[in-house]
Amino acid sequence: MTTMSNNDLLRASVFGFSDTGMQRSNNEDANIARFIWDDNHILCAAIDGIGGYEGGEIAAAIARDTIIRYVNAYPSSHPLTTIKQALVEANNEIVRAKEGDPKLSQMGCVCTAAIIDTDDCLLYMAHVGDSRLYQWTGGVMTKLSHDHSLVGYREEVGDLTEHEAMHHPMRNQIERSLGDRFHQFDDENFIEATIFPITGQTQFLFCSDGLSDMLTSAQIASKLSNNSTPQQEVDSLIDAANAAGGKDNITVVIAKLDLPGGRNTTPTSDDRPLAAVSSRPEAGTEKEEKEEKEEQPHQDNHHQHHHHHLRRRPRRLPWILLIITLLVGAAAAYLIYNNLKQEAENEEMLEQQKVTVVEGPVNELDSTARAEKDSVATVQAKSAAPTAVDSVNTVKSALLRQVADIDKEKQRLDQERAKLNREINRLNDRLRDIEKGSNHQAASNTKNPKKR
Repeated sequence: MTTMSNNDLLRASVFGFSDTGMQRSNNEDANIARFIWDDNHILCAAIDGIGGYEGGEIAAAIARDTIIRYVNAYPSSHPLTTIKQALVEANNEIVRAKEGDPKLSQMGCVCTAAIIDTDDCLLYMAHVGDSRLYQWTGGVMTKLSHDHSLVGYREEVGDLTEHEAMHHPMRNQIERSLGDRFHQFDDENFIEATIFPITGQTQFLFCSDGLSDMLTSAQIASKLSNNSTPQQEVDSLIDAANAAGGKDNITVVIAKLDLPGGRNTTPTSDDRPLAAVSSRPEAGTEKEEKEEKEEQPHQDNHHQHHHHHLRRRPRRLPWILLIITLLVGAAAAYLIYNNLKQEAENEEMLEQQKVTVVEGPVNELDSTARAEKDSVATVQAKSAAPTAVDSVNTVKSALLRQVADIDKEKQRLDQERAKLNREINRLNDRLRDIEKGSNHQAASNTKNPKKR
C-alpha cells in the first residue's frame, strides 16, 4: 500500500494498493505510487507478475525496485526517455535473474508506468502487456493504453464488445512482457511510450487485469468522484472486484490532480497523445488533425494554447535539429574531403618527382619498376574521384605504401646494378688475364718450336 499527497499546494494526491484477491494464495502484483524528485512529479505503476507461485512475485518486485531506482537516478533527463528506459532496465534485470536460477525461467511481468509532471501538465507513459491506464475527466472514462494482446486489439477495433473480451478464453494471452529476452531502448514492438496532456481536474487510474477482467469501464468509472480521496476510490474498486469474484490479484493506483488554470472538461481530440512510440497506429489521427486545423479563432484559452504549442513542438523541433545536423555534417565532410584531396594531390606530385626510371643492363628489372610506377599512377588517378573521406584516407595510405615499395625496389635495382658492374669488372679482369696468358704462351712457342 502506498499513499502520498501534496498537501501544501493541494494540487495532487496518489494512492496505490495490490490485493491478493479471492482465489489466489499469493500476490504476484506490485505497484508504485509516490512523488519523485520534488513536489511536482509523481511516479505511478501497476505491475502484474507472470510465471507461477514464486516467479511472478519475484519478477514484479524486480520491476518495481528497478523502475524506482532508475527514475530517481535521472531527474534531469527527459521524462519520456527516463520512464521508457526504466522499463527496459527492469526487463533486463528480470532476464539476468532468470539466467541465474532455472526455477525462475518462466517468470516475467506486464507493467504500465508513468511520470506525471504537474508543472507542465503532462503525463509520460511507458507500457507493455495488458495492464492498463485510464483517464477520468468530467465524468468520462478514457482508456489511454493499448492491450498488447490479440483479444485486446480486437476489442479496440470493434470486433469484440467489452463484455465479450472480458470473458474470451484467450484474454490473458499477451504478445509482450518484461523478462522475455534482453532488450534495448530503441527496439521496435516492445514498449509503448506516449505523452498525454493533463486537464485541470482529472484522475489517472493504473490497474492490473485483476480489476479490468472483473469490472467494466463503466463500473470502474462509477466508483470515481471528485469528492472522494484516491484511497477511498482504490478501496472501493478492490472491494467491487472481489465481490465480482476476485479471480486474480488486483492492483489499483489512482493519481488525483486538481491543477490551477487547467480545463475541467470532457476529453476531446485536443486531449490525444502529444507524442507516441507505439506498435499500433491511433485510429482517427488524420481526422483529429483536420479538426485541429478547423478550430475557430475565438478558442484562445491560454491553457489550451499552451497545449497546442506543446503538441507542435515535439513534431517540428526534432526535424529542424535533424536538418541542421545534416547540413553541418555535410559541410564539414566536404571541407575535410577537399583538404584530404589536396593533400593527396601534393603527395602525388612529390612521389612523381621521387619515382625515376632505373636504367641498367637488366631489362626485366626495368619492366618491373615501370609496372610498379604505372600501378601507383592508377591508384592516384582513382583516389582523385570524390568518394568519401574514409576512401581518401585509404587511398592516401595505399599511395604511401606504394612509394615505400618503389623506394625499396629502387634500392634493390641499384644493388643489382652494382653487383652486375662488379661482375663485369671481374670478367674484364679475367679476360685480361686470359689475354696475357695467351700472349705469353705464343711467345714461348716461338722460342721453342719443337715443343709446339
